[in-house]
Amino acid sequence: MSYTQRMQDLIHAYVDKFGEGPPIWLVPEDEAVHLIEEALKSGEEIRDEDVTDPDLPPDALT
Repeated sequence: MSYTQRMQDLIHAYVDKFGEGPPIWLVPEDEAVHLIEEALKSGEEIRDEDVTDPDLPPDALT
């Protein structure tokens, strides 16, 4: 997967703020951008339950 420059910049900003990369594996880029932007605005890290995965049933991680 090749990310756009905007996405790369957001990932770097997330790492700078939270000390680790965002949990966005297999998340479509548009959704990942939204999740990262919201995390940076709110100051709260992305939680696993914030990420949707069409291959997992909704309660698979609970």
